[in-house]
Amino acid sequence: MAKVVEGKGWSNEKAFPKIGRKWGRLLFYKSRYGIVVRTVSNQISNKQMQVISGWSQWLKWMNVIWKYVHPEVKLEFLRLEKISGIPARDLFISSANGLLWYFELEDGRRIYSMAHRERISRSLDVFSQVRGSLLVRGDEVWEGLLPGPDGYILGMSEGRPKWLPGGGGKVSSFFFPCRLLDGQWGWSGIGAEGIYVVRFDKNSYHYVRAPLPNISGEVRLTFSFSVGFLSNVRGDCLMRGTVFVRKKESFEELGRSEAIFNVDGGYNPGYVWRFSFVVNIGTDVLFPIVELARVGDDVRDTCNGDLYLLWLNVSVS
Repeated sequence: MAKVVEGKGWSNEKAFPKIGRKWGRLLFYKSRYGIVVRTVSNQISNKQMQVISGWSQWLKWMNVIWKYVHPEVKLEFLRLEKISGIPARDLFISSANGLLWYFELEDGRRIYSMAHRERISRSLDVFSQVRGSLLVRGDEVWEGLLPGPDGYILGMSEGRPKWLPGGGGKVSSFFFPCRLLDGQWGWSGIGAEGIYVVRFDKNSYHYVRAPLPNISGEVRLTFSFSVGFLSNVRGDCLMRGTVFVRKKESFEELGRSEAIFNVDGGYNPGYVWRFSFVVNIGTDVLFPIVELARVGDDVRDTCNGDLYLLWLNVSVS
């Protein structure tokens, strides 16, 4: 690939392969900063020699072919040499490889020929040729991700990109004042702001629960909740959201997520924390139960005081 830099002349990239060309104890190679020359030992690995040998043979045969190019074609390359300042042989070698050249502007941007774009684009067609597809990294190789349905958003599920309900799709929101919540906590009553609150004590697993009607399939749940603290409270508070389905006398967990929030003191009902996660509720669950808990008995919860919960809102998308 020949490179033309404004005001900097030209350099032939093919003359110096990525690993480099070695003469004696000198090693020449290309880098982002230009051509680098350094001294090396006489020892060179077989793998490096194979790469260098391959590039050397390629350049050798390109030079041989250039000698036998039709005179009219060679004259055309010589005409381009006068216009561009790039040697005719380098133009021929680059075009023979299908790469032509690119221009590097003063601001660092590069302008590539359409041959580059078409060549790379056709290579990417191996993964997918459906309009709107995305290229994602799989467990072992790159894979094509087909377009998602209208109204879906791109999210993560089990460590992989996946189209999930949301965005332009339907969103349901359920608001629960603390007086309507069931659960386990240290104290409940009218707080300093005249609002009914429940208290999640430090060093304890305290929670509130509520049922969600008419929810099924794979959905994204967003927990939003307002909290308050006394002025001397500091540290990290570990919160957990869980979705259950009740089966006879037991609860089966469908999914959960955790988030850590930092507390800097001050009883302020304006604190609103939120986190979200994806869960597959299925199609045969009438009333899944959501639980918001403070995992105060976990070592990651370093908060030295109690948490006062004012309300909980759960959005489903």
